[in-house]
Amino acid sequence: MGHGQDNGTGWRERNGRHSCCRIARALLLLTGAAASLIPACSRAADEDLLFAEIPTVYAATRHAEPVSQVPAAVTIITRDDIRKYGYRTLAQALESVPGFFLSDDHGYQYLGVRGLSLPTDYNARILFLLNGLPLDDMYFGGLSVELTPDMLDAIDRIEVVKGPASALYGSNALFATVNIITRKGADVHGAIVTGEVGSDPSGRGVFTYGGTLTNGLDVFLSGHYENGRGERSLSFGQFGTAHNADGQWLADGFLSAQYQDFFAQVWYADRVKEIPTGQFGTIIGDDDTTTEDRWYVGELRWQHALSDDKTVMVRVYGDDYLYHGNYAYADPQAAMDSETSDDRWVGNEAQFNWRFLEHHELTLGALYEHHWTHLNGDYTDSAGNVTFRYPGTDLDFSYWAAYAQDEIQLVPRLKLTVGGRFDAYSDYHMQRATPQVSLVWSATEDTLVKLLYGRAFRAPSVYEQTYAAGSGSGITNPELAPETITTYEVVLEQDFHHGLKARVSGFRNDSAHLIIPTIDNENDTVFRNLADVRTWGVEAEVTEKLANGMRGFVNGTWQQSHEESGALINSPEWIGNFGAVAPLVGDKLSLGVRENYVSRRGTLEPGVETRAAPRTDLTLSSEDALPHWSFLLSIQNLFNEHNETPGGPDATLNVIPERGRTIYFRASYKF
Repeated sequence: MGHGQDNGTGWRERNGRHSCCRIARALLLLTGAAASLIPACSRAADEDLLFAEIPTVYAATRHAEPVSQVPAAVTIITRDDIRKYGYRTLAQALESVPGFFLSDDHGYQYLGVRGLSLPTDYNARILFLLNGLPLDDMYFGGLSVELTPDMLDAIDRIEVVKGPASALYGSNALFATVNIITRKGADVHGAIVTGEVGSDPSGRGVFTYGGTLTNGLDVFLSGHYENGRGERSLSFGQFGTAHNADGQWLADGFLSAQYQDFFAQVWYADRVKEIPTGQFGTIIGDDDTTTEDRWYVGELRWQHALSDDKTVMVRVYGDDYLYHGNYAYADPQAAMDSETSDDRWVGNEAQFNWRFLEHHELTLGALYEHHWTHLNGDYTDSAGNVTFRYPGTDLDFSYWAAYAQDEIQLVPRLKLTVGGRFDAYSDYHMQRATPQVSLVWSATEDTLVKLLYGRAFRAPSVYEQTYAAGSGSGITNPELAPETITTYEVVLEQDFHHGLKARVSGFRNDSAHLIIPTIDNENDTVFRNLADVRTWGVEAEVTEKLANGMRGFVNGTWQQSHEESGALINSPEWIGNFGAVAPLVGDKLSLGVRENYVSRRGTLEPGVETRAAPRTDLTLSSEDALPHWSFLLSIQNLFNEHNETPGGPDATLNVIPERGRTIYFRASYKF
């Protein structure tokens, strides 16, 4: 049976039996009690912008606000969710959010949102924040989600705000904003040593320390190192098989300190990944093809309450993203291509929040950034001699932006939010203004209706503007325009009490000028504005949390994405998630089960689709069963489904197999 084909009996029948079993188990768990991804909302806002309590969210409005009142559909993934559902990476956690879906080409993981995920886009259409600080670089224009701090020990919660947010954050915030919030030292109050082993085989070690000193300084530190071999054998049909060429090495460290009005954070991550899938025409299964991503982040922030109704925030920050790739080819004259790119930037930002006239919450801000970017590299022959050296590219540029937002309480049950931002890229000769308008109507104490409209943009990355200049110099396509999106959304939220909540969202996204890689007459990759895409869909989610500790969620998304040539590739029509947590021995042992389903997706080869992709993860977690100890056993892809991901334009393979069943065991000791 070929990729994406159904023989009418084999695969569909086998997966139908598994799906029926999974659904039956899911219904049993939901009948007993289901669980919640979002804890009960509180009407009171915590004004601590860095470490707000769970009922509040920062990313949607740039200040802490009750999650029920923010002008967006918001999901909060808590630390308890991360542990009990066994999420090991940021992408795995986000995959459970309504409308999100994941692709993995064994080099990087790519997140799609609401029907759109162009393969190998480096997550450029989602804005990632670390404690409120934007992370996306401007060379590739995104973030390698594998690099984030250790999910289980360092992260407190994840805020996921869907919809455009350029009115507050500028470029990249097209489909969603993801704010990663780390733990405070006071949350840990000691040191934790963690070890993990996996059946890949893999190993991971984590050290965490947190505490509050006598002078009030809160310190949190986390570092981890892992070494994994990945899939031992990957079959690519007519293209052969890759053996022991899927390894990964990752090290990262995070440090934060908070003292009175000051907050500082430093993050470092370094990842090396073997690429077995023949990207860019390389030799399939050759472990000499590797990529390395190295990220440095530093921020110093001062936030001060001038009065009961006025707050000011000032920060300075610096980031450095270094990429290095080695690509092995069969050509003896160009056996190895090595290239390095770098984006180093510094910036500063000031923000002012003011509650005035009792019915207004005003946010004003301005920022400035300067970037230094470059690309260089060379080809060597089979003897290691340089046969071609890139002329290289260097592009330094700066940009500034100003933004404003006013939240107006029109009447006691109706709030209007109006905002906009102006971005100016001096060296790009590009300017962009983006508005956003929303109404939040509290129809009853338990019913909310949100009407949302927004526009967003993504500036062309340096990679997209200059990559073909590896054999030339400068910007190869000066006419490349920003991508844009216009979104219309209606959200209905209902609290049924006793822990039961529901949300339904209907949305339409009009995306224009999407940037697509093409091959020119000289066989160079050149990016052009080639696609306009319209997406519409419906998301529904039900969550429940019971007093006995049982909880669960079920969500589903139907969506349709179309461009002029037809349905968009890598765009599933259906996405579904189910999760449930049941305590087995009080608070000491719990069982978590999660089911993810993604329907067929189109590929670059006309008429060929991936198979539908069901996956079940099972996690046993234990806390305080023994003094100072906690344990976790997670089985991911429990039924060893042979799922697939569409390949991107740089891939040799049109369809790429995903990971099979993997078992992880984790033990932690707290001093």
